[in-house]
Amino acid sequence: MNNQRGFVDWWVMMSEKIAACESHDEILDFIGIEAASLGFNNYAYAIRTTEPFTRPKTYILGSYPNEWIKRYHAKNYGPHDPTIELGIRRKKLILWDRKVHKENPQLFGEANEWGLKYGATFTTKGVDNTLQVLSFSRKHEDISKKEEPIINLTLKCLLDICYDKMREINVHPFYDFEITLSPREKEILQWTADGKSASEISIILGITIHTVNFHLKNIQKKMGVNNKTASVARAVALSLI
Repeated sequence: MNNQRGFVDWWVMMSEKIAACESHDEILDFIGIEAASLGFNNYAYAIRTTEPFTRPKTYILGSYPNEWIKRYHAKNYGPHDPTIELGIRRKKLILWDRKVHKENPQLFGEANEWGLKYGATFTTKGVDNTLQVLSFSRKHEDISKKEEPIINLTLKCLLDICYDKMREINVHPFYDFEITLSPREKEILQWTADGKSASEISIILGITIHTVNFHLKNIQKKMGVNNKTASVARAVALSLI
C-alpha cells in the first residue's frame, strides 16, 4: 500500500478474501497476516456491548494470550480501557503512548507482562451501538511517526471490511439474536421515551389504553426487562428508536 493504486488493489483483495470467509477463524487469520506484515506479533478484534449498563461485556478474539484475556475480564478492564474510550471520543487511531498509559497504568503494566507493550487501537461504533475494536501490538520497538499513517489506514479499513462479515457469521453469542420491533411498538416506545403516559399515548394514537399496555408488555418481553423505563433504555442503547 505504498501508493493510491496499491491501496485500491489491497482493499479489493482484502474485501474479496473476507467476503469468502466462512468462519471467524478465517477472518482472524487474514487480520493476523496484516498485523505481521506491519511488524506486530499480536492482534485483537474486540466487541464491546452497551449492556448491561453497569458492566458492559467485552468479547476478545485474536492472538492475545488467554491468561491475559482472563485477567482483563476478571479486572473488568473493558469499560475502563483508555484505548477504547479515547478512540470512540476522538474518532481516530490511538497509540499506546505515555499519555494513554497514564489513563490506566495498572492495565498497561499488566499487559506489558504478557508482551503487549507497544501498540495501536482503532475503534468504531456499529449500527447497534456496539463498539468494534481492532488492536495491533508488539513487545519491542515503539511505533514511529513514519509507521503511524499506514497503521491507521490498515486498522480502519480492516474494521470496515470485517464488521458486516463478523455479524453475518455470528462471531459471538451476542450476535445470535436480534430484537425486532413492529412500527406500532416503535411508535409507542418513542412516545414513552418522550415521557407520555399510556393514557396520553392512547389519545395521541387514537387507540385504547388496553392496546397501549398490550404493546408495552410485548416490548418488555422482547427486551427481557420488567418495566417500560428499562425498555426505553435498552431500545436507545441498541439504536432501535
